[in-house]
Amino acid sequence: MKLISIPEIRKFLKESENPLFIFDNDGDGLCSYALLYNYIGRGKPFITTGGNLEDSNIIDKVNDYSPDAIFILDVPVISQKFIDSLKCKRIVWIDHHPPIDLKGVNYYNPLVKKPNDYKPTSEICYGITRGKKWIGGLGIIHDYKVPNFIGDLKKDYKDLFGNAKMIDDILFNSQFGELVRIVGYNLKGKWKEVKRFIETFPSIESPYENLPCHARCYEQRDSGAYSPLAHDFVHEEHKQRAERELHNQENEHACVRACRLYCAERHESKCLEDRKEYHQQ
Repeated sequence: MKLISIPEIRKFLKESENPLFIFDNDGDGLCSYALLYNYIGRGKPFITTGGNLEDSNIIDKVNDYSPDAIFILDVPVISQKFIDSLKCKRIVWIDHHPPIDLKGVNYYNPLVKKPNDYKPTSEICYGITRGKKWIGGLGIIHDYKVPNFIGDLKKDYKDLFGNAKMIDDILFNSQFGELVRIVGYNLKGKWKEVKRFIETFPSIESPYENLPCHARCYEQRDSGAYSPLAHDFVHEEHKQRAERELHNQENEHACVRACRLYCAERHESKCLEDRKEYHQQ
């Protein structure tokens, strides 16, 4: 693999005319895609589940699209077989899971140089694009981390956060946390509706447009307009499965947080301010 920098990723994005964005089917993956798509205003989404990309039908679909660049976002595991099967050789993989060394890939992962530097992929993509803060914040919070620009989010959407400060409070005791869960639900439904949701999501200017607990959303729904983040878009038969998956993610993120706290205590060279930041997160 070739390690690349943020400026190099921007260059890859700007030079691509027909990019394909492959991303994991969760809030972090979706928001990463939306940020990069909005940065250049073009491209096609391709959602995957846990890096299951070796199926011949998937490989054929990717190749049939004939992209001139492929951006792989928040996909934890990719095989060399999949990379070798792609006709497009301009591949950029942006991730935050344990690093994997693959040939033929332009790779960005903070863990390569800093093993304890936990950054969701959406945080990396927000740093690349400086796009919509609420989309960047949603992806980061989904992956159980408080964004470093939380002050700006609270200033812009004070009523959605209330007095929530810690990640658990934001996720489970705020309207913004409700929005995170709604996004998770909408990625678990029937494919036709999931596809519509994914294609619409980058164009949403504000969470107020479609948040079901706000009057503006009800006005839009009453007028017959499509509300991708509305509760009634979620099919009940998928809700229980989505809840289970979100619960599993919560347990996984709790383990990550515990690991980060442990690392903070072990690194005696860290200043007290850094330790405080670890504990706050």
